[in-house]
Amino acid sequence: MLAVLYLSSVSQTIVSTVPENKKVVVEDYSGVMWDSPYSHIRIQHQQYKYPENVFAIYIHEGENAIPGSDDYLDLRTEWGPALLAQTDYNSDYLTTTVNRHYFPGYAHNEGTAIGANSIIEVIDMIMLESAYVNVAAEAEIDLATNLLTVHVEAYYTGNSPQPVNFLNVALVQNDIYGWQVGRFSNPNYCTTEEEEYRQQSVLRHLLAGQFGEAINNTTAGSFIDETYTYVIPDEIEDIPVDITNLGIVVFVAESAQEIINGNVCLPELTGAPILKIEASMLEVCEGETIKFTDASLSGVTSRTWSFPGGTPSSSTEISPVVLYADAGDYDVTLSVTNAHGTTEHTYTAYVEVNVSSGTFCLDFEGWEADQWVNAPYASSLIAGTDQFTMTCWVFPRFYVDDWTHFGGIIGFRELIGGMEFYILQLYGTSMEARIVTDDDLFTLSTPDGTLELYEYQHLALTYDGSNLKLYLNAELVGETAATGLYGTNGNIGLNVGGTLIGNYTWTFDGEVDEVTLWTKALTEEEIEQYMCIEQEPTTIDGLALYYDFSECGGSIVDDKVGYYQGTMLDITDDNRVSSVVCEYTDVDENAFDENAFDKVVVYPNPVKNILNITNCEGATVEIINVTGQAVITKTDFNGTIDVSSVPDGFYLVKVANERSQIVRKINIQK
Repeated sequence: MLAVLYLSSVSQTIVSTVPENKKVVVEDYSGVMWDSPYSHIRIQHQQYKYPENVFAIYIHEGENAIPGSDDYLDLRTEWGPALLAQTDYNSDYLTTTVNRHYFPGYAHNEGTAIGANSIIEVIDMIMLESAYVNVAAEAEIDLATNLLTVHVEAYYTGNSPQPVNFLNVALVQNDIYGWQVGRFSNPNYCTTEEEEYRQQSVLRHLLAGQFGEAINNTTAGSFIDETYTYVIPDEIEDIPVDITNLGIVVFVAESAQEIINGNVCLPELTGAPILKIEASMLEVCEGETIKFTDASLSGVTSRTWSFPGGTPSSSTEISPVVLYADAGDYDVTLSVTNAHGTTEHTYTAYVEVNVSSGTFCLDFEGWEADQWVNAPYASSLIAGTDQFTMTCWVFPRFYVDDWTHFGGIIGFRELIGGMEFYILQLYGTSMEARIVTDDDLFTLSTPDGTLELYEYQHLALTYDGSNLKLYLNAELVGETAATGLYGTNGNIGLNVGGTLIGNYTWTFDGEVDEVTLWTKALTEEEIEQYMCIEQEPTTIDGLALYYDFSECGGSIVDDKVGYYQGTMLDITDDNRVSSVVCEYTDVDENAFDENAFDKVVVYPNPVKNILNITNCEGATVEIINVTGQAVITKTDFNGTIDVSSVPDGFYLVKVANERSQIVRKINIQK
């Protein structure tokens, strides 16, 4: 039974009595067997933009929520069928509701269900409307009994058109790990494990019943004060419940439809601390550092770390940085204390320190393999500014023959919110670079032949508030006037080796190394100076992120400046290959000789039967087709190749030895 009070006796403690606009409650009907992440990223974009005003509940229900195999989780609950039924959805489309409101022109049919591409627009529409009721909540979990207590208050600043409203309380769970179809549509929530995805705000229970508890006084000045309790089980529908990752969403609706206002809260945990630690890396090379973070819950007042084999060997800081000088496996111990007691745990062999076996870059396998690196939230480093640069070394292998085979080299490309700043390989070896600002979209392109296949070259893209410039080996190859500030969404990941466009990915075929992101527009002289980072990265002005891919294993790319670590998606140790970039000048001036094959001559061209190649005795020669496959390979080359059996068309001739390589284009015609 709800306790109804009037303004004359109001004793609200958490709800505002000041009229406000509607907050948004998004209910997404997700399924592990289809491209629900395409909707998730749109919802999460708005949550990042309006963190105090947009709340989500992901309800796994419908035919596509039925696991296709034991590898997928069944996240359905008893509440899902009735919730989905009241949306009037079309099962051919992704289904979302926003405040359970009917949006003519956006709805699937005649109900509240809308598609993914309408989410952002209708959220903006709802937030402009005034609400006649405010709602707030607070919650706690008694760790000794698992008792959840939720205190909800609602205050009517105006009259409801309905004599009865309904108060709803949803329990949701974050960070449920499992397989998900279409996970690359929302890369920030992909993990390094194959097919794995972090589900957020998943509905677990409705504390006030299917469609809420009745509010029988809905006139201006009415005050609602209600408390709900629920003993949290270890599992709900066979899915383990993680008490440390629960949230509460509350809202008032006019019926089963039309949510007027809502709010969220995180339960406070009462009891001895629950240990939780985070680490920037778990596998490092000798001489590298790891940043640890005490993420323990339940009001920790003090802590003690122990790092045997590390420097320092102990700490009381929340986030100590520890150096490991020698190879081996090392324990980490954390002891935390609060008013209820102390909890301590030793994480055995938590850190793996390896002997460095050389320098590496990442080798991406192109359009046939969805392999790329995503650095979540890296856009926050440059969001809302007009001075920045990104650079990298590339070794392209593929002559692009079709738009579906474009290669994303580096950058941010998220159409949602206009967060675009990237370099893309287009047809042949041409390139496109783009930025979207609050003024406009600005694009530059270069002609075919700009990139050299099978050669290392350095790329830099700069923006200074006036011009967008693309440099190749510190020489300007493209420029366009551009103005305005970059977008403000800090929720977008930096992509390396792949470019995301909607739910489609263009992946690069070749090697990428020495990736940097700067908070200033580098000059041509600075680009040349910093092609190779030869000093401590944290001492370089404006350098905000730096990947040298020198990790000794694992699936995380270490940021040598800050802690914007990269997640390696579907990349294995086989993709970590030896790199000569930025090493030959320090180790051996003859280790890589870019002039060794300057005198090579390839003739005739076009060629019918016998191809002559001079001045490359002893080299390895490959004839490569447009798909990147070597159709002829000759080692210890002696001067001629018979191409009479090779089909007509354009091919690349790659001449290489251990110190150098060149590529030439030929046309075989018979």
